[in-house]
Amino acid sequence: MKPSETDLHDCLTLARLGDDDAYRRLLEGISSLVHKYARRRLIGLDADVEDLVQDVLLAVHLKQHTYDVSRPITAWVHTIARYKLVDFWRLKTRRAEDALSTESAEALADASNIHASETTSELEALITQLPRLQQAVIRLVKLQGYSVQEAATRLQISPSAVKVYTHRGIKKLAEQLRANR
Repeated sequence: MKPSETDLHDCLTLARLGDDDAYRRLLEGISSLVHKYARRRLIGLDADVEDLVQDVLLAVHLKQHTYDVSRPITAWVHTIARYKLVDFWRLKTRRAEDALSTESAEALADASNIHASETTSELEALITQLPRLQQAVIRLVKLQGYSVQEAATRLQISPSAVKVYTHRGIKKLAEQLRANR
């Protein structure tokens, strides 16, 4: 059953005054709205639907003070849901890019038909031709298995910089490998 605008508004008003039952009803109503919204946009991604709903409920809880009582609560909730959905797709895209970067590094190692030790020494020789920060990032993230966050902390740079240096480094390694063939 779809909760009415008035019911949700009343629940939020009472919840702000400390009514736990009203807060529970508010979250249940919002949850049903967001489930419907998310299922239409994340077809076949049931676990992700649940994650999105939880993200929206947490955002509603944390940002309820930003709700303007003169506006429809459903519009406010849908705006939060839309932003959380955008965040979801950005994260999913980044994970796919990270996977592609990993596959690129593995493809570089597999591209040569020489023994593993020769491949390692060849790869190391190519890495030493990169700028120092790219070398460090490639070694930490791709060769030693550190996470982007761990590498960022060790190198005292931002996680996004680690991703950029990794991407650029792998791209240069691929170009160097093609040039050496």
